[in-house]
Amino acid sequence: MSLRFSKVLDHAEGLETGLMVNSLPAMIDGDQFTVNHVPLIQGENIITAAATDASGLTLSDSITVNAEMPEDYIRLTASPVSGTSPFETTLRIDSSFAVASVQMTYFGPDDVTYLDESMDEIRLEVTTEGIHTFEIEATDSEGNVYTDEISIEVVDRAALDDLLQDKWTNMKAALMAGDVDGALEYHHEDARERYAAIYNALGDDLATLVGRMQNISWINYVNGVAKYRIRQNHEINGQVVTITYYIYFSRDKNGLWLIERY
Repeated sequence: MSLRFSKVLDHAEGLETGLMVNSLPAMIDGDQFTVNHVPLIQGENIITAAATDASGLTLSDSITVNAEMPEDYIRLTASPVSGTSPFETTLRIDSSFAVASVQMTYFGPDDVTYLDESMDEIRLEVTTEGIHTFEIEATDSEGNVYTDEISIEVVDRAALDDLLQDKWTNMKAALMAGDVDGALEYHHEDARERYAAIYNALGDDLATLVGRMQNISWINYVNGVAKYRIRQNHEINGQVVTITYYIYFSRDKNGLWLIERY
């Protein structure tokens, strides 16, 4: 059994804030956040939301939820669960029983376009940014009703691009200043040792090589990963060749955006 969790989140100073609910990343839209399918067990469950801002400050709060595990279940999932507009996804219905009828209810913020439908899958498109929630109501042959919900997210591409461009720029600025430790703060924690070895091995050439880096360009965002490209000129056999490299950003264990790899 699982729970979709939705509450209000606000940072007084407007800093980037990551949110994890029982170690699951939350979708944040303005001052609202949603988490899909928080696992539950029979009886008492503690749900803990931990918010961490870009300065490192962490606050948490918990509630207790009592659950009774049903014999049968219905489960609604989405693949992919987040992206940019226009965003196309497929909702899938799985159940432990033979479904006699299905009814889908959609909760804003705007209209949805249904592209293809079957008894167990619905392909659709949404264009409005924000969190879109769908509820499935399935009935079995004996008239018992089962429900589940899923939320999908259409992110603000411009806002996310601005945030990630700033992180990349700040990482480069630290490297050009010779501040390797400062630059590593923009990398995922589990990748810092690897990049520290690379940066330190470049020695006095580091600032020069970083200064030659061209701007990064947005490619796409899907399911929590933003992909960028960067083009670099290299001299090969006496000729200048432009090679494209890819940069990936994703959220860390605190829900904050960092460089995953490049």
